[in-house]
Amino acid sequence: MGIILRIGKEKIFTDSSENLKLVAVSEEINSIYNSESATLDTAEAVQRSINVNSADVVALSELPGIGPALAGRIIVDREQNGKYNIPEDLRRVRGIGMKVLEKILPYIAF
Repeated sequence: MGIILRIGKEKIFTDSSENLKLVAVSEEINSIYNSESATLDTAEAVQRSINVNSADVVALSELPGIGPALAGRIIVDREQNGKYNIPEDLRRVRGIGMKVLEKILPYIAF
């Protein structure tokens, strides 16, 4: 019998390495954003390109329209499905549609 985890009101996961990665990313996000050192200035962050294939949760969260949960989904998708080659590849992540992609396009690199 596996471990069952409940994360907020979203989903219930059974014990698997893929789901445990998502839980680990979620816990990392919570610890980062609950610390006082996590004051992010979006205007400052987007003055540089952020590589979506190597950026961590904090860097991805600095992109306009990308919060910590969506940043976590980007990382999990990248680990499970491989790197992003073109901007449209990001659309495979739940929560990234054309509007979000248009917002982040000037600030991302591959």
